[in-house]
Amino acid sequence: MDLFACCFSMSRNEEASRKASSGSSSSSMSKYREKDFDAFKDTGEHYQTELWNLVISEKEDALASLRERLAGQDQPPRQLIIASENPDELLNSLTTSYNAHGHSRLAAVKIQWTMLTSEHQRTVKRLAAANTEFEKEVQLAEVQEGSRRHQEIMALLRPSLPTQSLKTNISLPRNSRFSGHEDTLALLHSFLAPSFEGESSSKWTFCSCLVHAIGGTGKTELALEYAYRFREHYTCIFWLRSQTRALLQESFIQAISELDIPNLKDETPSRQVELGLKWFRSTGQTWLLIYDNAEDINVLREFWPAGFHGAIIVTSQNPSIGHLTANSILLRSLRPSEGATLIQKYLNRGLSEAASAEELSRILGGHALAIVHFTGHVSRSQCLIEEITKGFSKRLQSSSVWKTDRENISVMTRAYAHTLETVWNLAFQRLSSDANTLLQWIAFLDPDQIPTDLFIEPSDNAQPGTPNSGWGYWDITRFNNAVEVLRERNLVERYGQDADDSLRTHRVLQRCILQRLDSEPDKRFTRFTEVVSILRKAIPDANPINRGDRNQTWRFARYLPQIERLHSNFVDSEPKIEGSMAFATVLDDTSYYAMTQEDNNLSQKFAMTGVRICENEIESRPDNIEARTLLPNLLALLAAALNFCGASGRKEALQITRRVLELRQEELAEIPEEDWTNLQAVNYARAHGDLSWQLLEMNQPEESAPLLKVAIAIYERINNKLRFASARSMYTMVLGTQQMKDQVREQGSAIKKTVEEMVGSKDPLTLMVSFELANTYFTIGDVRTACDMMEVVFRERSISLGNTNDRTLYSQYCLSVFLQNLKDLEMAE
Repeated sequence: MDLFACCFSMSRNEEASRKASSGSSSSSMSKYREKDFDAFKDTGEHYQTELWNLVISEKEDALASLRERLAGQDQPPRQLIIASENPDELLNSLTTSYNAHGHSRLAAVKIQWTMLTSEHQRTVKRLAAANTEFEKEVQLAEVQEGSRRHQEIMALLRPSLPTQSLKTNISLPRNSRFSGHEDTLALLHSFLAPSFEGESSSKWTFCSCLVHAIGGTGKTELALEYAYRFREHYTCIFWLRSQTRALLQESFIQAISELDIPNLKDETPSRQVELGLKWFRSTGQTWLLIYDNAEDINVLREFWPAGFHGAIIVTSQNPSIGHLTANSILLRSLRPSEGATLIQKYLNRGLSEAASAEELSRILGGHALAIVHFTGHVSRSQCLIEEITKGFSKRLQSSSVWKTDRENISVMTRAYAHTLETVWNLAFQRLSSDANTLLQWIAFLDPDQIPTDLFIEPSDNAQPGTPNSGWGYWDITRFNNAVEVLRERNLVERYGQDADDSLRTHRVLQRCILQRLDSEPDKRFTRFTEVVSILRKAIPDANPINRGDRNQTWRFARYLPQIERLHSNFVDSEPKIEGSMAFATVLDDTSYYAMTQEDNNLSQKFAMTGVRICENEIESRPDNIEARTLLPNLLALLAAALNFCGASGRKEALQITRRVLELRQEELAEIPEEDWTNLQAVNYARAHGDLSWQLLEMNQPEESAPLLKVAIAIYERINNKLRFASARSMYTMVLGTQQMKDQVREQGSAIKKTVEEMVGSKDPLTLMVSFELANTYFTIGDVRTACDMMEVVFRERSISLGNTNDRTLYSQYCLSVFLQNLKDLEMAE
């Protein structure tokens, strides 16, 4: 029955009349028989379906039939004739008509209620159908997206052969057992890809990313894997060891030596760095720099070739370095399944112990270093993984490596109770005596690169141990055997060849060993003394006579990271390690080298520690000649560094320098001047020159002049041309205060030319002389000359020392004053 027939079946006669009037449309409705269709009980289809359209098409015939039946009566309300396809409006029209023509209100209510009930049923069905369809669509979308993302990641991570010649300094082999962190590699690649994507270099951008986490989570291994996996995208990939400034500079210079930079080897280190940075900024090639184990963001900035394109990865435990990079990734610990894969790759036992391997990974908190160490023990002992995991409950819940207040431990560290103590206990078992000794030596040294020539007897010049040193070189076989034992337990890695043959270990392991040695002070002192002897053989003696032997600079630079690390371990030891004169001598020589390179901070640290050692020795043994002889050397270095530490530093430096002069005078009081050695004469002259410099800094030229004249006379007598020129440059400052302009200009030009000819225009001594002369020219009113000279000094110190160095800042301040006097206020500000 169609809709209108249902609504207007008021009587049998009316029904017959309706059928007659609807004959014209019977063909269009023939497929919808009365038993098949009920407008109030449809199947939840939309109103605009074919069925509803057919119903609506019958509306005009139904309305015509109604008019005939109502002939002679009042016309139905306008609502009935609304040409609407909305069933609610149509129902309202019909109900109004019923009421207007005296039909039962109950019938109208029934119709209305039936309509609402039916609409509710249809709505429920539509919602159920829509919900089912939506869930199917979501599931399909998830499957499609997962499949697409899987294919995308696999395409990104698929290794491929390089298509062009690659320049690199990476000597570390690829880790064939690398596991996990595939998502991190894909994310890292997405961050760096814009540095090489595009049809031309004009489309490339500069990209950088920090990978940071606690020690031992695999930051370095991740960066190494990225370098190997995506090497096809780059023409240059360089690995830069970045723990300290000295190490980074050495590594940077070694890396850029692979590039075709003209006359690079003929330049000073600072100039080499400048040329290298310029190359990265201007080249049209794709390149990747990896700054490994960075600690100081200010040091990184000095070697940061920010430009229009290129890619940089930084690994560090310091998350604040992320302020320098465009992106940052916190490297998570391995998931239990990833750790299990790593364990199985190392053990090569198949999948028979997959569940136990996953449990072991979970217990170790996914800490990559712990997993590797522990798996090494499992492999060597050939026991079941399950047997080892059960043993954890019987061991300490924490180790000295993580000995700290639990409330101060990071969330990542606190995620698992078992840490490295159990691993170290097992790893240290059954080490040979030599392997154990070598490991304890390594614990005092730089963990990233320890040159093997520190320990191996030179083939061309054997230097066996002496009663004084207490240590002698090992032959190559003995050393290799000890290293092999350590490598079997993953306690050290050996990489590089020939001159670059080096060892590396992990900081967490070093800390564990040192804290264990802290519980045995006698044994710790023995190992410390042996390491001091090792370094004493490696570094040359300082040469203050000629203000440093520049032919030996490379040796200081090579071993400086080892001395820095030994010094920090000495200072941080608890209970304190007893100092020795041998160590103080090493600090004296290294502090002097740092001072000649204008590294005040490093020179000050070494000198201060050396002074404490000497003073303690003199206090316990007043007749200790060695300590009394070394003390003024260290005090002079300390004063030179403090002079650049503001007004309070200069005041303290002046007091120390006066004390140095007194000690020098006491030392030579009973020795005729003609019997002085060159070293004694230089040290005596230096004491006068240093005090004169301090007085000039304190604006006391009257007291300064006589002291300088003494120094100049001594240097002239012993024919020390370089120190003679340096002392004369200071004397021009005295002449400047007296406004002797012609003498200043004449002598200043000659002095600068002499020093440049002897050591080069970029040497730190040349910069120091230029700094003094610039201030002198400013004093006599030659402000433009002073400004030009100071600008060169500031630029070169910024490159070689960094923008935060004391001497750099001092040069910057003077330059700003000169510019202010030239009325260049904007530049001065």
